[in-house]
Amino acid sequence: MKRIGNKSLTRVCAFMAVILFQLLTNGMALSTVTDEWSEGLGQTPNAVHSFLFEVTFMNIDVAIVEFQLDAQTATFVSTITAEGDPNDSRMDRVGDILLAAETIAFSMDIQRDTSTGKLLKGMLLNLERAWESELISESEHELVSERLRAIFTQHDERGIQEGDKLMYRVQPDGVRVILLGVDGEILEDSLESGPAWTKGIKGVFVGPNSKLREKLVEAVWDQE
Repeated sequence: MKRIGNKSLTRVCAFMAVILFQLLTNGMALSTVTDEWSEGLGQTPNAVHSFLFEVTFMNIDVAIVEFQLDAQTATFVSTITAEGDPNDSRMDRVGDILLAAETIAFSMDIQRDTSTGKLLKGMLLNLERAWESELISESEHELVSERLRAIFTQHDERGIQEGDKLMYRVQPDGVRVILLGVDGEILEDSLESGPAWTKGIKGVFVGPNSKLREKLVEAVWDQE
């Protein structure tokens, strides 16, 4: 049996040390990003909710959508859910509370490989509905949609993979956009400043005509 020389063994150990260092560094960076994304959110009862977003007629799972609330918003939501089962009035009130939240965080845990174009298309359609609902102006719509295209298209070659996570932290001064790879790599981390982003991304998820709003609102009643 061939023996490994001291030099070869040293190279192997050095290589393994580099790999281990990279894993530890990536893990620490990932932990920091996720902690910052949820800072001050999801820490009280009724403050974390999720649902499975799917293409129903094809039975295709698209993403697990999660959102986290601050304590005050969670309390407002709890007051309404305590009144009874969901109906049109209660659901509208919850939707309006989520839309009015100063700080709210959304994440999409991707459940299947797809192209950036398909994921972007859904975002832009809901953003257009926010414009049509007059949540944002035409110029704000153009600003956010153009920047979203720029963010997504730089990942066209890789695409969106099962296990990736797309995250948005919405706060009064803007939106932090994060894309985490399935392997823990931080593929995107940008802070988009200004009210256009705050209103626009909230409109994408919980605007009156958003295709996500009903599912997001229903989720607050689906506590285990």
